[in-house]
Amino acid sequence: MIFQDELNACLARYGNCISIENGAITVTYSNLKERADKISVFLRKNGVELNSRVGICLNDRSDLITSIIGVANARGIFVPIDSSLPDSRLFSMQEDLHLNCIITSGSASARRTPFLSVPHYYLEEIFQAESPAEFPGYPSFHADDSLYIYFTSGSTGKPKGIIGKNSSLLHFLQWEIGKFRIDSTARISQLISPYFDAFLRDVFVAFLSGGTVCIPSSEDDFLTPKNLVSWIDERRISLIHCVPSLFRMMNHAHLTNDNFKSLRNILLSGERITPIELKQWYDVFGSRIQLVNLYGATETTLIKSCYLIQPGDVSSKRMPIGHPINDTEFIVIDSKGKPCERLVVGELLIVSNYITKGYLNRPELDREKFVVLNAGTLQAKTAFKTGDKARLMIDGRIELLGRGDRQIKLNGIRVELDDIEQALLKFEKVDKALVVCRSNEDDSGNYDINLSAFIIPRETHSREVDLSDSIRNYLKESLPVYMIPPQIVLLEAYPLLPNGKINTEQLIASLTRATVLQPENEMEEKVLSIWKEILGVQAISTDDNFIIIGGNSLRIMRLAGRIHQEYNVRITLRDIFNNLTIKQQAQYIINAASDNVFDIEKTKPQAAYRLSSAQERIHYHYELNKAGTSYNLPMAWEVFGNLNMGKVQTILKLLTARHESLRTEIVFRDGRYLQRIKEDVVVEVEQLPSDDNDFDAVLSRFVRPFDIRKAPLIRCAILHAGERTFLAMDMHHIIADGMSQITLYSDFLKLFNGEDLQPLQIQYKDYAEWEEQFKATDHYNLLREFWLDRFYGVAPKLDLPVLRDSGRLGQSEGDAVYFKIEQGYCVPIVDMLRKQGVTPFAGFCSMFTIFLCQISGQEEFIFGINTSGRIQESLQDVVGMFTKTLPIRIRVDLEQEFLKFVKSVQQELIESENHQLYDLSDIVKELNRTLDLPVNDLIDVMFVYQNFDQKTIYTDNIQFSAVEVKNKTFKYPITLFAFEGGDGSLRFKMEYSSAYFTRNDVELLVVQFKSLVASVCANTELKIVDYIDGDVPVATEKNTIDFNL
Repeated sequence: MIFQDELNACLARYGNCISIENGAITVTYSNLKERADKISVFLRKNGVELNSRVGICLNDRSDLITSIIGVANARGIFVPIDSSLPDSRLFSMQEDLHLNCIITSGSASARRTPFLSVPHYYLEEIFQAESPAEFPGYPSFHADDSLYIYFTSGSTGKPKGIIGKNSSLLHFLQWEIGKFRIDSTARISQLISPYFDAFLRDVFVAFLSGGTVCIPSSEDDFLTPKNLVSWIDERRISLIHCVPSLFRMMNHAHLTNDNFKSLRNILLSGERITPIELKQWYDVFGSRIQLVNLYGATETTLIKSCYLIQPGDVSSKRMPIGHPINDTEFIVIDSKGKPCERLVVGELLIVSNYITKGYLNRPELDREKFVVLNAGTLQAKTAFKTGDKARLMIDGRIELLGRGDRQIKLNGIRVELDDIEQALLKFEKVDKALVVCRSNEDDSGNYDINLSAFIIPRETHSREVDLSDSIRNYLKESLPVYMIPPQIVLLEAYPLLPNGKINTEQLIASLTRATVLQPENEMEEKVLSIWKEILGVQAISTDDNFIIIGGNSLRIMRLAGRIHQEYNVRITLRDIFNNLTIKQQAQYIINAASDNVFDIEKTKPQAAYRLSSAQERIHYHYELNKAGTSYNLPMAWEVFGNLNMGKVQTILKLLTARHESLRTEIVFRDGRYLQRIKEDVVVEVEQLPSDDNDFDAVLSRFVRPFDIRKAPLIRCAILHAGERTFLAMDMHHIIADGMSQITLYSDFLKLFNGEDLQPLQIQYKDYAEWEEQFKATDHYNLLREFWLDRFYGVAPKLDLPVLRDSGRLGQSEGDAVYFKIEQGYCVPIVDMLRKQGVTPFAGFCSMFTIFLCQISGQEEFIFGINTSGRIQESLQDVVGMFTKTLPIRIRVDLEQEFLKFVKSVQQELIESENHQLYDLSDIVKELNRTLDLPVNDLIDVMFVYQNFDQKTIYTDNIQFSAVEVKNKTFKYPITLFAFEGGDGSLRFKMEYSSAYFTRNDVELLVVQFKSLVASVCANTELKIVDYIDGDVPVATEKNTIDFNL
């Protein structure tokens, strides 16, 4: 069957049915056939025949469709022409086309300079022309006849014409009609521009099934989500062809299940679909409306593969393009032209007899893109090289991975970036031009592409203020509006990579600073103020990403706390990662309801107060070993200059007055242990002179057991190690944690410098009383359910390669091995992680996880992390024991790519930290572990990431420089610490327990970990198994990481 024969048979068969519904105007099949025949007879009378090229320039869609049928029935080639295109582009098209004539109307603008020499036939005149007494019939059509020409963007700056043929169009139309069982009841939307080949799907799928093409009466019908949804419902649309961009408009309206009652299928093509963006759709409609992902190219005639999307696909990373349609085969080839094995990435080729005839007047391009391939089951067939990267999955489906060239799609329209650059370089004021596209995926899963042009102006014009506007105006003369980059950036030179290539990633990153969007409302202004305070950055745009511009795990916790403090809105880490811009966070706060369950209020004065869960746990271990110092928290600063002892004593008095924890002691009353806060205590400054030059030895004499029944549980001393002087403090862990040390250091320096401190709103006892009440809420039970789910089944213990049998975990002596990643290697890997929306904490925690998998041989295990436990801003400056130890259960998929693995680890960390208020002791109890064992029996290994830096401080002619205090006792076989340095480097410390390892053992483990990190820095695109097997090349002269032991 020939396309025209099938079409004309349908026009006759469905005579009285409605073929076109254009707003309030309807056209029956009989009317359509009559008008199309009139055009066909007129064209043949005026010389149109096989291969005659007829331009169609009409504004009215009904007239345009009628004219297309008329040209096809005259055996001509129809060429829809967009009258809004610049003259230069129309000239370029006409140079290739050599149109025989143009069909237009009085309302269209066809009489343009490029076509002045081409005969113009006005539709009004055609319909008024006298018709022959008897219809002369149609010419003889052939399956291989050329049928249409559509233009796409060209890499040389000149648009490429593509010639379609009868058999290929009919093949696709019959496939779609059969696949989706389309019949005469179909009401198909016509939303696609007629200047792109996808328009033919809207029209002829309907006509060949006897259905109705529904055309909006104006653009207003689909310019807003509300209007589009209303139009679809009012017109009872049953099938929609559209690009995902238009679908998002539908999906993001306020939809209910009462919408789209007639709609059965939505066929999506032309752009990438991000799976997660479909979740909202399935939440509303379930599987009632079939969503379909179609794939193809203009060169291969519309569509060549189909995937019926399922609700479960929302959790996938990429949406498959499915299987080829009938009489079509997909082959993935490598750079040598050989078929790739399954899961191996290569270039996708489409093999079929039902493709186009190739490019108009581009034989060299035909030879490059259309090849005869003797491979696969369809041997000796023509194959089209798509330029798309893809891989064949295990189940036979094709997964598309992006372009292998500089071709993109904007709203389903193919665009060559080289085409835009060529146009720019023709402008006399432009010396060099580079156009890049940014693929953005927002936090709701929406995906879009934006163009940016980086211009180096000619020297004589480099000072012109309005150069960007001049460039835009020039481009309007040569390019369609959609191809003009919205953002034009003027540069003096391009940044280069070591290999001399342009550093496009740096250019794209610079765009975040090119435009600073200002707050649009009061809430955005307030959130911006919080960001500036936390990040210490002033130039912040409301669309900046919190992580990319400096947010880390600690700052994220502070942000959550500040938001809760200011607005009484509980925002979890997951919520922050889903709302990483000021605009999104401001909207989240506006939409969120106040959550009083997390409000910590001042408790009424009492003789004594409850212990927190953390304090009870520490007290338990204290009672087991009162003479131990494993729960001491010493800290020290080397002092340069004359330190006034009286001033230090005064500051200590102010600190103990400010922080109740420094006046706290443990008492036993009414059958339970409580904390009592004394009104006044004195912390004497001890003097410990020594001729010993070894600071560690001097400090060890200062650090001694506390009697937690007697406040203060803090000591201070001036230590002398030879000629060196140190200021040291020591606290018991039951009243403080690591963040408390930072707080005291900061408070001490501010008071030393004569600064005032902001009053504290609450104290630690208030938190302890709140925690007890919180445990009786439904929220706490929800946290319980989370942890039970996380550790359902047997919790896998980590099988470390220990050379000693310690019996069970507990306090023991040990040591540490130190190493470092220099900033030259640390900064690029951290920048890469941030661009992926991953914090450095999650990134290096992931590397540590791979390391544990490597040394244990296990793919599932538990390790521990610490969190600050400060759930709101009012706790940030409070001294107390807030730190939470969280068990992280990890399952390592060896076949997973590193970046995907990192994101999965980050998600696990986020979820765990969101549920950190459930006490670890309760977790252990729920898992039927006995508390007569140390509570850390669940955890063998810890990872601690510290992104605060105690810098050297100069004040009052005295310099304070923080000194690391080495641990003497160790709770875990291995703890890896990572410290962010102020210079962008990362320092590491691997602590170990001597009950399990010798120093030589750990030094070997450090070498193994260093090698793993070097492998990741060298290549982040590999699978986990590749790093574990150690097959990654890392040690070239230029990429060796300098680790300092």
